Amino acid sequence: MQAAVALTLLLASSAPHEVPATDRRVLPVVLFTVTDTLRLTSRTDLLRRLDDVAQAEADLSAELMPTADPCTKLDSTAERFTCIAAQAGRDERKSLTDEVLIISVAQTDAGERFSALLLDWRVTNQLVTETEREKVGSALRRRAIVARSPPLEARIPDDVQLFVSRLFTDTLSARFRQAPYGVVELLLERSGCELRLDGQTLGGLGDAPVTRIVRVPPGRRQVDVQHPAMMPVTKTLVVEEGGVVQWRPELVPRDQSAVVANQVVRWTGVAAGVTGAAIGIYAVVSAPDHNVCLDEGAGCPDLSAKPYYLTGKVRYSSVAVGLSALGVTAAVSNWLLAENERFPWLEIGLAVAAGAVGWLVPAVVP
Repeated sequence: MQAAVALTLLLASSAPHEVPATDRRVLPVVLFTVTDTLRLTSRTDLLRRLDDVAQAEADLSAELMPTADPCTKLDSTAERFTCIAAQAGRDERKSLTDEVLIISVAQTDAGERFSALLLDWRVTNQLVTETEREKVGSALRRRAIVARSPPLEARIPDDVQLFVSRLFTDTLSARFRQAPYGVVELLLERSGCELRLDGQTLGGLGDAPVTRIVRVPPGRRQVDVQHPAMMPVTKTLVVEEGGVVQWRPELVPRDQSAVVANQVVRWTGVAAGVTGAAIGIYAVVSAPDHNVCLDEGAGCPDLSAKPYYLTGKVRYSSVAVGLSALGVTAAVSNWLLAENERFPWLEIGLAVAAGAVGWLVPAVVP
């Protein structure tokens, strides 16, 4: 009872180690400024503020799109949007959103005037190819702009933070809600566990005592926990949108003798197979009254009527075929069936049976 209470307190007081199940989506950002310098913030600081709020409010990463800088120097709005959409379309990342956040900053007597809009770059590229040139501008305003923010007059740096916060909590909240993910929380007794979700290895190791797998898509998910010194554990968990599923895997130490036995069977099989092949080759080239021929004809023996493998009291054919069959069966069956936590009795049995059959075959084949 005391141990359980102590473990509970330890888990409650420890900061969880987080491992993402999916990549965070990337929202590209383009900055329009009247002048090259900003008085209340810098481009780097503004992007940092955007990224912090985007991650907290919408589980997005805000990333500056530097390739769009030449687009800001174009004259008309339609040309700018078309240029930006073309640049975004060249990014092949699957995690990239379909929208580009365009922020305009104009200096005023009191400070700076911030405004923003969200442009669907896929729709923009489609409209450019399907719409007459003189109608592109109006088509973009009607169909490609999916959200606008009201302008904010910033007089102090706190006003910049207010503008950024309002973007994701008000203007863009309907477009970028928190993704419908769940969380799998693992209570681990050992650190250094390898974690897999639906067969895919996650980027980080599970660290004791609590590891949270975040951004898990809802549904039935198979979670695998592996550790070099422990037997693997698998469980199917039902993850709900916005929910947290807890699981405490019961890790059992591996039987090290079974691990060693599997390695011995595998490599002994390889050695036996190589040895059997070598004996067979030796028997062919050293058999009495036997010349190695490529074609039947004069000087070539009738192989079907003469036990040419018989040299003294050792029947090389039986040794060669038997060892080869035993070795190949042991190595291949262990490679296909081996589980390090199981002693390889099955593989040993299959190899012995194959070796016995291989030993007898030359005796019964005329």
